[in-house]
Amino acid sequence: MGIARARRGGHGGGGQGLASRADGTLLYRGLAAIPLDLRLKGWNHVGDPDIARGYSFDAYQGPDTATSKMFAVTTPAGKCVRSRAATS
Repeated sequence: MGIARARRGGHGGGGQGLASRADGTLLYRGLAAIPLDLRLKGWNHVGDPDIARGYSFDAYQGPDTATSKMFAVTTPAGKCVRSRAATS
């Protein structure tokens, strides 16, 4: 099971996050980790990555005016499932 190790920066400021995998390697998340199709739709930050039982979890955020967040889960086989949730 992974544990989030470090976070730096802030929303929209090139923030980055790291999570450790069971084998000791690190999962990095930052602006460059956001797929181009999502950046073009306004998703500009991935916060607080986590890993559990080989699954990685990412919380995407958009601009300050955004009305939802998107969550992505990547399976150990590499399949990514995305879901959006409204924010208040």
